[in-house]
Amino acid sequence: MEVSIAQLITSTATLFCFMFAGFILKKTKLAGEGFAKTLSILCMYVCQVCMFLRSYIYAFEKSKALELLQVGIASFAFHGLFYVLARLLFKKYPDKIRKLATFSVIFSNSGYIGLPLVERVFGDEYTIYGTLYLVAFNMFAFTLGRLIFTEDKSYISVKKVFVNPAVIPITIGLVIYFTGCGGVLVNAAAGVEGTPEIAQRAASILIDVLSTFKHMVAPVSMVMIGIRLAETDFIAAIKDKAMYVVLIVRLLAFPTLAWLLCTTAVALGIMTADVRNILVILSATPIAAMASMFSELYDGDKVRAGQMVAVSTLLSIVTMPIIALLLKINF
Repeated sequence: MEVSIAQLITSTATLFCFMFAGFILKKTKLAGEGFAKTLSILCMYVCQVCMFLRSYIYAFEKSKALELLQVGIASFAFHGLFYVLARLLFKKYPDKIRKLATFSVIFSNSGYIGLPLVERVFGDEYTIYGTLYLVAFNMFAFTLGRLIFTEDKSYISVKKVFVNPAVIPITIGLVIYFTGCGGVLVNAAAGVEGTPEIAQRAASILIDVLSTFKHMVAPVSMVMIGIRLAETDFIAAIKDKAMYVVLIVRLLAFPTLAWLLCTTAVALGIMTADVRNILVILSATPIAAMASMFSELYDGDKVRAGQMVAVSTLLSIVTMPIIALLLKINF
């Protein structure tokens, strides 16, 4: 599976058009104070859950199962490595900046931007790989991510690892996929011979609903980011020296490291090129919106967090194609 740079640029530009709509809504005061929060709830608890579930409604394939294992192992390894490196990199920074910067370089916007890009660039059936990256993201974010902001070790618990808006639906999705239920639903919706009409209609409705909400993730999340972008003080952001370090690490250094490790794994025959390409794209997305959310929840630097998320999202339209060019290089 080759990565089309033109397709990546086109897909990224499409997402930014959605973001521009949110920007206009805010600037024209059509989006009120609670509008972005409502969109966030809709996206996290409805659209994203449906996206996860729909990603697993396919017939089981042994070859894909091996690649899923590769994605899962690499995703946890990346987040662990990024965590260690970020802790070392920002340990001498002032407290609030250290916490925000550390979190921001570890966690990319792989859910709201990464998965829609994977779908648009590689195809609908490849989002199943991206969901496992989100498992690692959420397990780390709701434990070590909270630890970064609060320094409270009580967040390191089994419950917080497994009980969150991403891991639960993805676990259900994995069961659907590996038990063959996904293939059964696809066949039923297609009206395979012998399928009762009521079963065909029910399967079609279920898949249609999940697919519709799945395709809402990109526009809804980007409109939300556009609203936040309209609230950003770019003059203050430009003067923030710490931001430059964060942006370089998040958008260029860590994705390049991910490419180097994955390409080495491909050369050693322990990872497929498809898995490498998807992992690198997901790791190259901008700072996760959760950086801003956690800053609000845990008395962090919420103004700087909003600026970092907004600026990194804008710059990613340039940096992501640059990182994608690395995928043309093999050892």
